[in-house]
Amino acid sequence: MQSLNNPAPKLEPLSLGIRCELFLKIIERFREIDSEMQAQSIAVILKVAKHPVPIKMAEIAEELGLSQSTVSRNVAYLGDWNRHKTKGHGMLEAYEDPMERRRKLVRLTAKGKRFLSGVADIFAQAYPAEYLKHIEEHVLSGGSLEQRALLNTEQE
Repeated sequence: MQSLNNPAPKLEPLSLGIRCELFLKIIERFREIDSEMQAQSIAVILKVAKHPVPIKMAEIAEELGLSQSTVSRNVAYLGDWNRHKTKGHGMLEAYEDPMERRRKLVRLTAKGKRFLSGVADIFAQAYPAEYLKHIEEHVLSGGSLEQRALLNTEQE
């Protein structure tokens, strides 16, 4: 909660042009890994990164609306070895759940964490840290930036 002495900065809605530019920079960062990386691979790694603890492969499939085989293929592609037995990207690790051996858990590797930290830096370079902190707090509470900007204008 913000004090009266330290009010939250006004969060103006980002223009469509700025949103698109940030999105393109993020896509370019993923394309540095593989120029033909598919959107579902990006979705898989972001879904894994969103969870602070290893996530079940079946949960990734359910949350993204993908088949288990598609998730498995993308985890392998982003892992050490892909389905063609060629070297993968080393950003995800899948391993057997010690509590349920038939289940696979997935987590980011150190390389994956470094990569996604670089992706997050795209925002850090574009906005002051204080601004980003308030965006994060608002997004985590379920609101959109547009809603926040509307609230700020209504409070004036």
